[in-house]
Amino acid sequence: MNDLKQVYDYIEAHLNDYVDELIPLVQHKSVSMTHEGLPECAEFLSGIMEKAGIPNRVYPLPSGHPVIIGEVKADIENAPTLLIYGHYDVMPEGPLELWDSDPYNPEIRDGRLYGRGVSDNKGQLFAHIKAQEAYRKFYKLPVNLKYLFEGEEEQGSPNLLPFLREHREELAADLMICSDAGMHSSGRPTIELGLKGLCAVELTCRTLKKPQHSQYAACAPSATWRLVEALSTIKKAEGAVLIDGFYDKAVMPTVEELAAIDALPPFDASAQLADWGAGHLLQGRKTDDYYYNYMFEPTCNIGCLHAGYFDGSKNVTVDEAKCFIDMRIVPGQLPEEMAELLRQHLARRGFGDIEVKLYAGLPASKTPLDNKYVPVVKDALRAAFGAEPVVFPSVGCSAPFYMFPEVLGTPWMMIPISLSDQNDHGANENLLLSCWVKGIKAGAAFIEGIGSQG
Repeated sequence: MNDLKQVYDYIEAHLNDYVDELIPLVQHKSVSMTHEGLPECAEFLSGIMEKAGIPNRVYPLPSGHPVIIGEVKADIENAPTLLIYGHYDVMPEGPLELWDSDPYNPEIRDGRLYGRGVSDNKGQLFAHIKAQEAYRKFYKLPVNLKYLFEGEEEQGSPNLLPFLREHREELAADLMICSDAGMHSSGRPTIELGLKGLCAVELTCRTLKKPQHSQYAACAPSATWRLVEALSTIKKAEGAVLIDGFYDKAVMPTVEELAAIDALPPFDASAQLADWGAGHLLQGRKTDDYYYNYMFEPTCNIGCLHAGYFDGSKNVTVDEAKCFIDMRIVPGQLPEEMAELLRQHLARRGFGDIEVKLYAGLPASKTPLDNKYVPVVKDALRAAFGAEPVVFPSVGCSAPFYMFPEVLGTPWMMIPISLSDQNDHGANENLLLSCWVKGIKAGAAFIEGIGSQG
């Protein structure tokens, strides 16, 4: 294997240059939910890739945002292929008064770069672009590198599945790596091998043609109270979900996955609760063990309730009330089936008039703990970060990764190179630059390690 010291030294020496290149990418507002600036951002990212030596093509989608495919061929025969996936779309910035600086004019404070998308996901995918550039300045490429960057991940990637099917041969790979989300709270490098799926539904309750003065509250049925009553049948306050059949098809964790929990750093409940401002962890269906519930228990969360007027009391009996529920589902559970279980559950309890609309769904996905590339990636992270990696058999978030084994036959790993306190999706999203530079080194180490594995 090659000694990567000179590659690492080169990356360290060019950190300021990398920051200067990343900032204009973050300045491109690319909010997929509001369809702002996606084609322009895709073209700009394509230019960054070309400059870094990655030939690529931008594919416009008739009913969605552009997808970029790039490829650099190995300098040796019969080399393995590594696919890097990422997304250039971002979440809306939210209330500007919560930001300490302009979300689209990145600013460095105390060693962190602040801006919307700087970590989720522009900075993390950018690291892999620079990793191959630095590696190729010193060594021949021992792997075929492919890149897939999309602009709809924050919407649930509605067009990615047909795109993968159409470009199956072009994107064929031995392993897919995505750097997204945050590392373990200890700051140790992290490998995540499983993701929960997603069943996101909108519930709408209508009881009147129009709002009525609250003097009629004794007579006119309130949509707000009816929806609240219906919601009270869905979940216990302490964690267990009450939807009929909710857990029936949920696959339990394996013995190996449970053993992987024991190998994780001890969970600091007091620190986590202090950070949340909470008094206790929820008692789930089986336990209040953080790691177990986070990785393996399906959830049913109310993310938003909307009814009536919030700009002062209007003293009305509300005609329509809505809520948005996201269920983080586990292997064995499918989004469409979970939405139907909820619909049937409500109907059995006299709430058949409440509309249940599935608006986003993703199945869960896992890569086995014994995948041959796990020790290779662990070695690479250990070398780049100087710390022992943490391996999660699963995590609680969702992404469209099930598509890669399903369509391409490609296992995947999520390897975040940003800290857990990055505030992705929130105000003051940030990237710790000293961690980021290690992530760029790790990208080079993946190339060397996977190339050596063959």
